[in-house]
Amino acid sequence: MGLFNYFSNLAETKERHEKRAYQTHYFKTNYKKAKEAFLALAADNTWELKSENDTYGELYFKAKKHHMIVTMIQTSPAETAVDLKVQTYYIAGFNRPKKLIERTFQSLQERLPLKGTGLKA
Repeated sequence: MGLFNYFSNLAETKERHEKRAYQTHYFKTNYKKAKEAFLALAADNTWELKSENDTYGELYFKAKKHHMIVTMIQTSPAETAVDLKVQTYYIAGFNRPKKLIERTFQSLQERLPLKGTGLKA
């Protein structure tokens, strides 16, 4: 984590991220229930759903100070992988996108059972 990452206004999760909090999260649920949980989470946070693509498992949310792309892939009948990409509308991020990812995953874990992070690495 360098100085550039601290000031970046863009952050995303991936399977092989060096920090565990930003690795792909796997939940013990199917795609439909994961999507419903995320839509409920977005409604609680007043994020506006701008685009929904079930073919690619993507949801695009827009809020006042950021937008988020959620990618959900059902890897087995009882497992769904979730990745997030967040961009804030600030000149300098000051770790805001990463904090938003952490809060989002924490809220999602309250709604769905977590299986683990970075399981396919």
